[in-house]
Amino acid sequence: MPSGVVLVIEDDEWVARLLSSAIRDAGYEVVVQGTARGGLDAACKLEPEAIVCDIDLPDHDGFWVARGVRMQPSRVSVTPFLFLSGYDDQESR
Repeated sequence: MPSGVVLVIEDDEWVARLLSSAIRDAGYEVVVQGTARGGLDAACKLEPEAIVCDIDLPDHDGFWVARGVRMQPSRVSVTPFLFLSGYDDQESR
């Protein structure tokens, strides 16, 4: 039985599958969204235990998702975020 839901917001299908597999192996149910808008909507609906979010998404960036989640009047506003990025520059960090 899953320990809860983890939302993965990632537009790269290979990365999303890799993350999903590892998270499922840890005992969680995984929901994957490929866009920031879809991720924000899913976060508000599902209220997951954690959100793993790419920064570089096709419609908005991951920070947009985090701001949207943090503004919600529900328990999702305190959901832990883990950001993923291929950026290696100091400003992005």
